This record gives sequence, structure tokens and C-alpha cells, in this order.
Amino acid sequence: MARINSVNCARKAQGACYTCRQPITPGQSYNWHKANRFAPRFAWHTTCGAPRPSALESNEKVSLIMAAQEDADDALDALGNWVPDDITYAEFRDHVTEELVTIRDNTAEALREAVAAYEESASNIEDGFGHETDQSIELREKGDQLDSDIGELENHEVLDDPGEDAQQEHWEAWMSEAIEDMRSKIGEVDIP
Repeated sequence: MARINSVNCARKAQGACYTCRQPITPGQSYNWHKANRFAPRFAWHTTCGAPRPSALESNEKVSLIMAAQEDADDALDALGNWVPDDITYAEFRDHVTEELVTIRDNTAEALREAVAAYEESASNIEDGFGHETDQSIELREKGDQLDSDIGELENHEVLDDPGEDAQQEHWEAWMSEAIEDMRSKIGEVDIP
């Protein structure tokens, strides 16, 4: 778990807040975090929301996976807050389906970056030692498991719609179910 440090009163300026990008000036309270001794330190106002868990994660590959899932959650929340205004059912269905497919595909693409990072780490270890090691094998297995999960995500279809004869409240219920189904499927991608 990431350690978050709190300061009640800044003695000097701390740079820009990681969350709101406003300066942290002397006298203000703030929190700060540094993932490890090589990572940059970042700070945020105590009144601002904390950074996402992916920003606090020190493992680059895990951070990429977490960020992809967080971005998908944000996109699904935005779709869930969308209010259809004076459109036909076909337009509604097409819009929701297209958005869900886009979210699914964007998430899969972002997760593929983590697979590439696992592969690169394994290759770097093998290049350094000149042969395969237990750690490089483990990294490749993690990458393969993530790749398998991504394949399942890419093959996941949007829930069937209730049909054009359904009332508008059924449209919205279908949209909510389809969003939660996609959220659940994205959440099933394990962090190796």
C-alpha cells in the first residue's frame, strides 16, 4: 500500500498540486507521496481529492493496468450520466453500443501496453544474463495471462437490447445493465 505523508503547514512553496494544478503556498496543508527512491515526489492540497491509485502505484506495469481500468470506469460513468434527448430507439441503441465497444477497445489497447512492458522487462533480463531466468519466465507468464484476459475482454459482446417495442424506461434499464456488464468484464482483468 502506498504511504501518503501529511503536512499541516507548508514552510515553503511545494510546486503545483498534482490534482488541481494550483500552487501549494506556504501556510497551506498538503499531502505528498513518493512511490520509491527513484520516483518523483508529488504533492496535493489536503482539500483536493487524492490522486488515483494508479498514480500511487510504484510498479509501472501494475500502474498501467490500474490506469486503464480507472479510465474505463470514468468513461462508463460518463455514458451512464448521458441523457438521451428526443432521439429514436435505434439512435439510442446505436449510440450506447458504439460507446461501449469504443470503451472496451480503448481499454484493451491500453492493457496491451502493460503486456508490452512485461515482455520488455523479460527481454531485458534475458539480455543482461544472456539466458532465460526464473524471473524472466515469471514476467512472460504474467504477460501471457494478461494477454489472455485481454482476449476475453475483446471477445465480450454488448448485452442484447430489449427491442424497439420497449418503453423508454426499459431503454435506460438496458443501458444501465449493459454498462455494469462491461464494467464487470473490465474488472475481471486480473492484475498479475
